[in-house]
Amino acid sequence: MTDSVILAFVMSSATSVASAQITVPETSISNYSILVALLVVAVTILIGIFYRLLSQPRQSPSTADNLEISSKSRELDQLNRHAQLRHSSHPSSNNSIQQSDLSNSPKAAESSGIAALRQRRQQLLSGNDSSHAKLVTKQPKSSFRTHRYKLEQSCHPPCLPECQPLATLEELLDWRESSCFLRSHVQLRQRCEQERTTKLLVCHDMMGGYKQDQYPQGDCNGNIFTIWHWHLIDIFIYFAHKLVAIPPPGWINLAHLHGVKVLGTFITEWDEGKATCHQLLRNITTRQAAARKLADIMSFHGFDGWLVNIENNVTDVTALNDFISCLRKECRKLASTAVVLWYDAVTVHGKLDWQNELNEQNKPFFKTADGIFLNYVWTPTHLTRSYVSAGKRHGDVFAGIDVFGRNTYGGGGFNCSKALAAIQEAKLSTALFAPGWVFECLPQDVTFIDYQNRFWKQFEKYIQPYRVPLSNIFSTSFSLGCGKHYYISGSRISGSWCNLSQQDLLPTFSFESGERRNFVLPPSRGSAVSDVSMTIDDDVSFNGGTCLALAARSTIEPEGEYIVYRLFYCQISLSKPVVVFVTIGTRSSEMPDVTIQFVLSSVPRDRTTQHNFLSYIRLSTKRKSSVLPMPAATEEIGSVGCFHDKDDIVSQRIKERFGIATSDCTRRGDGTLLFDPVSPFPTERPASPLSSATEANNQHDRLQGGNISTWQTVLDMPEYVQSRNDDHSSSSIQWKTSSFVVAHRDLSDFYISEIRALVAPSTQGITHVLLGGLHVCPIRHLVHAVQPVHDVYTTHVEFHNVSCDGKHAEMHMTLSWQSHNLETTRFWHIYYSSNDDQLRENAPRFESATYIGTAYTNLYRVFGVKVYANYVPVTFFIQPVSYAGIRARLANCAHVE
Repeated sequence: MTDSVILAFVMSSATSVASAQITVPETSISNYSILVALLVVAVTILIGIFYRLLSQPRQSPSTADNLEISSKSRELDQLNRHAQLRHSSHPSSNNSIQQSDLSNSPKAAESSGIAALRQRRQQLLSGNDSSHAKLVTKQPKSSFRTHRYKLEQSCHPPCLPECQPLATLEELLDWRESSCFLRSHVQLRQRCEQERTTKLLVCHDMMGGYKQDQYPQGDCNGNIFTIWHWHLIDIFIYFAHKLVAIPPPGWINLAHLHGVKVLGTFITEWDEGKATCHQLLRNITTRQAAARKLADIMSFHGFDGWLVNIENNVTDVTALNDFISCLRKECRKLASTAVVLWYDAVTVHGKLDWQNELNEQNKPFFKTADGIFLNYVWTPTHLTRSYVSAGKRHGDVFAGIDVFGRNTYGGGGFNCSKALAAIQEAKLSTALFAPGWVFECLPQDVTFIDYQNRFWKQFEKYIQPYRVPLSNIFSTSFSLGCGKHYYISGSRISGSWCNLSQQDLLPTFSFESGERRNFVLPPSRGSAVSDVSMTIDDDVSFNGGTCLALAARSTIEPEGEYIVYRLFYCQISLSKPVVVFVTIGTRSSEMPDVTIQFVLSSVPRDRTTQHNFLSYIRLSTKRKSSVLPMPAATEEIGSVGCFHDKDDIVSQRIKERFGIATSDCTRRGDGTLLFDPVSPFPTERPASPLSSATEANNQHDRLQGGNISTWQTVLDMPEYVQSRNDDHSSSSIQWKTSSFVVAHRDLSDFYISEIRALVAPSTQGITHVLLGGLHVCPIRHLVHAVQPVHDVYTTHVEFHNVSCDGKHAEMHMTLSWQSHNLETTRFWHIYYSSNDDQLRENAPRFESATYIGTAYTNLYRVFGVKVYANYVPVTFFIQPVSYAGIRARLANCAHVE
């Protein structure tokens, strides 16, 4: 209804009233006319107001803003006090990216603080948040956007996203898809080899679970249990003594990066579990609904199946087996590779009676599921009978080993290898239960890194390691996903931190010298080199929290020989030209002589020329000048020591297409190609900030064209970095990044099967080298690596600790954005910049931007950023970091005020 229609309606009503025959005394006609006129005017005004209220556009939040905030267990004053302590720990930069380590006690659920948190959670999940009224409606694609808010103290306690288990059957049946914060973003990578017949399963049982790992954005406590021997593992189970243990996204991302499947746990125990099973199995509708919910949870969070552990008596075994069948069927509908395992506890008679073997008492469950996890109180005789009972499926029988040694064969701990040897002799798979023993029972005089390496070394004799999973990108900064400090490009950014999503690939060869000869000494000087070691250094890092330290001691002056450190067992294709970045660090004044060696293996094809004989690629971080002439066609390759062999045709094509030069190449007679660093790479040209959507889109179009000369102007990857190692010390670390463009016609038939580091012994007797990064990626990846995000929004904005004069406060809000290519982006660094003296200038203040956290999905919850009133701007920058560790300069990143 329009204004003209309303007006016509009102006028017609007035006319009809005026023309009506009303019998009244003549003396009161004038008074009556005035009254009618006033009524008509009043009705007209009311109708107009009502119409305009109805015609106002309503705003609805984006589904990406649907924030999952789980309930906390402490009182409101404890939450606020903890938030103040967190902020005061970084008063100047607020570099903490973590959230409070709060317990979840049900007994405190009646407190006023918990009630407020639950109310806030419902508001955020439903989108009924008063802060939405302040949002600017959705705008066209842009890299820059401005929002304005009024500093008002929020009535809600500060909250951060966290992953929590489901405690009851009602919670399971009521489960709905919630926040993208809790979803993993790393797909399960394919391994080079086929799955082993007998596998290794690791069942996480770390102090009840859900410690620092429950926070998708990380935690400020870097003392966390983690695993980095993924090349030995096939399946990882996240275990907790709750009905439904949902794996946190950090564990899923980490395991999938290494090609390891992740399972959650469905467990019922004792009397409470018996009551739950009675509810679950009482009718087919309930158990089918529960199975569908478990499958939906698996699909939403991005993991790969379930361990079903029923440790209580059951009255209806047929219904229980039907539940397992339904669960497996529903999971396979959503993921063809899903796995459902059964734990050896309940028998076919419904009695809780651990069998410790596969027999007729538990075999029906084994037939329904994809495998069985045997209890750990077995003997070799039990294993032999299990092998016979399983038949061709003997690899689906996982014999348990309790690392704590509770009635387990061999006694657990550092004797777990004894049990593993017995299991392998019986040709069964292994289930390692509670490896958190290494962390929980750590001696005071030993570091967790050393204790963990020592524990896992005992299995290397029995388990053939997997190669690094297949990917067109190989990338590592040797970070454990935790550390005493957080570093970006060699600069210390914040204090203690942890987030398992940021753990990198770590060496697949042993950290200690052993039967596999991971350290190869120079043949003629072996006796003069000692104390060779390869360790994880948690005192310094180039990116993340740790790096790889290579050390040795020599008693004589080296003569052009190297100590060989075997790092990775891999399969990286060289069918297309690749770019390699190598970052070396040292505490001395002189950069060490380090060469990265790729061991080559050929794709099976006919060899027609002798020039195709290749064994190694060497990338020296010190420029070499080998300019011997190309041999004549009649000469034998072996008769010439080395000669210049740069492929000019391939180099010219790359130059024309991508705008970069390739590395000079020298061929040696032993089948080695030596490539020199490209210097400078990238070109050091100043970058201008993106201040408009048009400029951002134009840059995106240029990058899509494939010319990397554009990419070079926005790359944030310094060649030399010097960073302080300790605030109370004058010592510092020098970092150098060498870049190589590896391109040669003869490499198309080869792949990299092993990566080694060759270190020349120092003339000073002690050699100590830090490896800060090693990245191998196709040239084309450089184009996709720097594409800025777009459609940046701020939602759920709240202010806490507002000053009495209302001039400053701490801001909490959710950032969301869209990305052109999520497949190439591993995570996003979040920065903010604020100035309390001046208003916003034409260019954002990226020069003074402060790092506040890392996002592992296209959402980030900002926590406790200090802001000021009087229209002083706060700018947030979103910096994509690719899987090859490449990122754009902050000036070229999308931002929002």
